[in-house]
Amino acid sequence: MKAVPLIGIARHRLTIDGEGVTTLVAFHGCPLRCKYCLNPTSLQPDGVWESYDCNQLYEEVRKDELYFLASCGGVTFGGGEPLLQSEFIRQFRQLCGPEWRITVETSLNVPQQNVEELISIIDNYIVDIKDMNNNIDNAGKTILDIFENTAVIHGKRLAVKDPVRELTYGELFEQAQRMAAEVGEVLYPEEDGEVETGFPIAILAEKSCSELAAVLASIYAGSFYVCINPEQTESRISSILNVLEPRLVIVEDKQTEKLSRAGYEGKTLSLDALVEKAKAGNTPEAAMMKLMKIRREIRSTDPLYGIFTSGSTGTPKCVLVEQQSVMDFIRHFVEIFEFTEEDVIGNQAPFDFDVSVKDIYSAWMTGASLLLIPREYFSTPPRLLDYICDNHVTNLTWAVSALCIISGLKGFGYRVPTELKRVMF
Repeated sequence: MKAVPLIGIARHRLTIDGEGVTTLVAFHGCPLRCKYCLNPTSLQPDGVWESYDCNQLYEEVRKDELYFLASCGGVTFGGGEPLLQSEFIRQFRQLCGPEWRITVETSLNVPQQNVEELISIIDNYIVDIKDMNNNIDNAGKTILDIFENTAVIHGKRLAVKDPVRELTYGELFEQAQRMAAEVGEVLYPEEDGEVETGFPIAILAEKSCSELAAVLASIYAGSFYVCINPEQTESRISSILNVLEPRLVIVEDKQTEKLSRAGYEGKTLSLDALVEKAKAGNTPEAAMMKLMKIRREIRSTDPLYGIFTSGSTGTPKCVLVEQQSVMDFIRHFVEIFEFTEEDVIGNQAPFDFDVSVKDIYSAWMTGASLLLIPREYFSTPPRLLDYICDNHVTNLTWAVSALCIISGLKGFGYRVPTELKRVMF
């Protein structure tokens, strides 16, 4: 069988590519050249991820057959323009049989015979309507749609790295979903109970790959997240939690005692245990079904994160920011400053500081890599500069005080980061 070029395969997609749990198979190649193309990799000569023939693809995706059959899901062909590969899709249907639902996401900008050839074997068509209005690119999407699109295109690229661990976009996607399924089991123990969105989950942990996965998992669980820096005093942590009244606190094991001393008596989940369970895989089918149910309810108008004020005038106050606001801002931010998937963003700000929003979501929107820089590195400029230079950092969006530390301690006399493109504050 003839092999066809793909730009990615994404598993466990919930309610966004047709019914049930789906696996998205994204083809390389498209006859259109849309200004705001979601998958520009499909147009680039070097954008091919892998090439599969029908048998290879079937063996790759059938590992999720249990989810397909239990949820009336299946395979969605997108890209690129999938109907350019109509013969391949027809052969794939012969292999998988009638039990899986097959969906194609298409512009229909193909020869009529390509459409006619598949009419009898395709269960659902998602037809992309093209519009000339430049202001509606993100309308109706959520942060999860943006991230998942990036995970499809850049699944094997580095998403995030700290001094001890790193995750590709594909790994971050899968780990966060499995963590979110565990969170859903705690929040909604009844199998057929109602779900909701827009409630708070607090995360008490040091900045790390695991904390970022917990952020994404919280969004998948339908919540807005509030990261709490464990360097905060117990009294401030107590004040934040009293105001927030979180449905759940995800806490690093080494911060559990501090959380207890802050007086919190509500539900908790161990971040360390969540990560280990996610690595092990084998998420129960019922938990994935519940996650799919939550995913259907998430909207772009839902709050995404909360940032607490200093509390200098009294009780700390939580400022909420919705998903649409972040998407609108970041889309213009990455366009104006020309971020691409080749960028490496050196993150200085802790996740409870709003500067980190530019770092996290610029990476998720473009496929850039996020390098998490520990706070203690700033006390030793040579160590900091080695970390920046050795990891090929191209962008710094830092607090002015952090920039001044390097220059004040004459760090550039030791080593200059020559790959930097932007320094912003």
